[in-house]
Amino acid sequence: ETGAHNIILLNSIKERMEFPELKELAVQEYHDWEPDAFIVEKKSSGSALYQEMRRMDLPVQEYTPHRGSGDKMARLNSVADIIRSELCWVPAKRWAEELVEEIAGFPFMSNDDLVDSTVMARINKKNIIDNANIQAGNVIVGLSSSGLANYEKEYNGGMGSNGLTSARHDVFSKKLAKKYPESFDHLVPENLIYSGSRSLTEILKGVPINIGKLVLSPTRTYAPIVQKIFNQIGRSSIQGMVHCSGGAQTKILHFIDNLHIIKDQLFEVPPLFDLIHKESGTSPREMYQVFNMGHRMELYVNPEIAEEIIKISESFSVDAKIIGRVEKSQEKKLTLATKYGTFEYPNQIKKY
Repeated sequence: ETGAHNIILLNSIKERMEFPELKELAVQEYHDWEPDAFIVEKKSSGSALYQEMRRMDLPVQEYTPHRGSGDKMARLNSVADIIRSELCWVPAKRWAEELVEEIAGFPFMSNDDLVDSTVMARINKKNIIDNANIQAGNVIVGLSSSGLANYEKEYNGGMGSNGLTSARHDVFSKKLAKKYPESFDHLVPENLIYSGSRSLTEILKGVPINIGKLVLSPTRTYAPIVQKIFNQIGRSSIQGMVHCSGGAQTKILHFIDNLHIIKDQLFEVPPLFDLIHKESGTSPREMYQVFNMGHRMELYVNPEIAEEIIKISESFSVDAKIIGRVEKSQEKKLTLATKYGTFEYPNQIKKY
């Protein structure tokens, strides 16, 4: 109805079984659904299943988690915007409810077997943006995490959902613990509970919302911007994309070897992150490892298309600019030039 390409989850089976039963079930599922492709994680019993299905001339594809795909958390984060944009549909079935609960509780649930299988969907190989293609000569276009996009209802402080718990305890005072005792785990040491000095209704100079709303700003989705970039420029023109969560500005180190990533034109630090830094006493070096500090989406591209990407982002009222570049190196290296000093990763501080 909307013209969007939605993803519909049709079935989920979660059982432990020996290989003969696994093979029988896999073949039965193939014949029941007649998919264009059948993806098998090629490890443990999956390796044997992959070989068996190949011998049966079924269109099986192997999948093996590797350095470029990051850990399970990174793979889930990589599709988070698709889920937030309400492009995924599930039927009103108990198994679907259990799957949603498992993903929503990850990584704190005792069972997370379905997480990886849920983030997998068939896609033409030519449409995959593989960070292994990032190369010397690329520039890095950053998309701002804060401000007011034209698809948002109010000012966004720039928070990512994975930093929310830490931020609220760093910023707000212990008055919240007394007023809302249900808002924290009582097994956490008392000195870590609401250790800041601020209240929910305080206003920061120059910020149009109170601190409560600032910290609780919804995680910005970049899906509308990215879709327009794909439509106008094409996926093949993009060498890499990094969603700066789970490592923040250092996340790129998961995807490179023998390259030097230099980010020396970063966005001005938004008020939210400056507030967290001051309230928590967290070192600037660590802040850039935990919080996005101004931009949460990076595109690694050749210089000639950077300006077009920036214009597309700005058409959604989301600031964008070239924040850095990629150079050759004999080692994996990241340099951040910030208002607090210059930091090198994974090495020690260069100056501060």
